[in-house]
Amino acid sequence: MSVDKNTLNRLLKEFDQSIVEEILEKGYVTGYSAWRLYDFLKKYSKRVLYEDEEIDEHECYIVLLELITNQYYLLLKINSDVNGFILDEFDKEFFERVMEKFRECVKKQ
Repeated sequence: MSVDKNTLNRLLKEFDQSIVEEILEKGYVTGYSAWRLYDFLKKYSKRVLYEDEEIDEHECYIVLLELITNQYYLLLKINSDVNGFILDEFDKEFFERVMEKFRECVKKQ
C-alpha cells in the first residue's frame, strides 16, 4: 500500500503536515489524527463506499471513502484503537482483512 506523495501533498497542503508525514512514513495514522484526517477528507470524497458501526460494550466503527483523487480513505475503530489508511487503489484483500477485524469486534458485543 504505497501512498502517492505528490497527490497526497496536493490534497493535504492545507492540512497538518506532521500527519501527512506520518501517513507517508508508516502508511497509516492512529488515534485522534485518524479522526482529524477523516473529517478533513470527507470534504474531498466522491462518496462513502461503506460505513457501519456497532456501539454497545465495545465500540466498533468502519468507513471507506472514495476520494476525488481516486484514492480511498479507510478508518477502523475498535474500542479505543483508531487507524486510518489512505489507499492509492482499492485493495479487496486488505479491505476484507480490516472487515474481519470489524466483525470480530461486533461478535464481542
